[in-house]
Amino acid sequence: MGLSYIHRKFFPAYLLNFANSLGTTVLMPILPFIILGNGAPKWVFGLFISLYSIFQFIGSPVLGAMSDRLGRKPVLLISHVGTLLSWFIFLGALYSPKYELWGTMLPLWIIGVSRILDGLTGGNTSVANAYVADITTRKEKLYIFGYIGGITGVAMMLGPGIGGFTASRELGHAGTILTAIFISVITLISIFAWLKESLPVEKRVKANGESILGLFNISKRELRNINNIHALEGSLYSKYLGIAGTVDCIAEYNNELAIIDFKTSKKPKPREWIEHYFVQCMAYGCMLYEITGISVKKLVIIMACENGECVVYEEYNKQKYIKLLNQYIKKFVRDKLRIYGT
Repeated sequence: MGLSYIHRKFFPAYLLNFANSLGTTVLMPILPFIILGNGAPKWVFGLFISLYSIFQFIGSPVLGAMSDRLGRKPVLLISHVGTLLSWFIFLGALYSPKYELWGTMLPLWIIGVSRILDGLTGGNTSVANAYVADITTRKEKLYIFGYIGGITGVAMMLGPGIGGFTASRELGHAGTILTAIFISVITLISIFAWLKESLPVEKRVKANGESILGLFNISKRELRNINNIHALEGSLYSKYLGIAGTVDCIAEYNNELAIIDFKTSKKPKPREWIEHYFVQCMAYGCMLYEITGISVKKLVIIMACENGECVVYEEYNKQKYIKLLNQYIKKFVRDKLRIYGT
């Protein structure tokens, strides 16, 4: 399999992950000035950044479950239209009149709506990843998801630069938003033109009470064990390991700091089938430690199942999964170099 074939086949998923990662980073240079220009305190900046992550956390399982019923492509198209709409709403906020509404300037209310909508629809990253999982072999997954992680890292690095550069041109802050709109339009076109449906009708989940919100309700009892949340849908990276990604949740679970990953399934899976889930969690744990110096106590998988069960898998043996992670990365690099040589 040549590199050009890989890029052609997965380009829409690559671009979607890139666009979603820009959803936060491209605003970092301009959002503080917009907030201060509307007379709001500095903490509102943190609120707007958090709104995106919180609602991406909410939207991700909902969109994932919808794609299991309706197919990957329709959900990706509809959700990315929502992302595009959120940028137009943000653009409208820049030109809306500055009058006070319930103690806050109107443009900030509009931006808040934009961030919520962008977060909800930005949850389609889970659908894009499901699309990739549908059409790849076990061997291909090792390097394809590696590329996706790398693209997320690139977006995190380029986003602030793009935001600052475009804001410094003639159009100012509007130039940054128009750039985000342009990237979203290109992404939407690529999904429509090049992404082929990967989930046949016969493999789709039939509509039932556990399709979307039912799975969330199944998990409620276990979710109550989560407190002192450090991050939701947070972007992480490691210069040392050369990887990046978006962690579902970093929080205390039963009063112990953990990397928490949320999964759905038709029924509970044997523990030996989910080893790669723990490897992924350990990767996030390594990234967190490199960035902050904070070490998590354990890895937690919370799996909501269509049969009505919610299963929690906990793992304290971090060294085991650090070793496996090292093996995965070495294999990824080896396979990638082999592809470059073809």
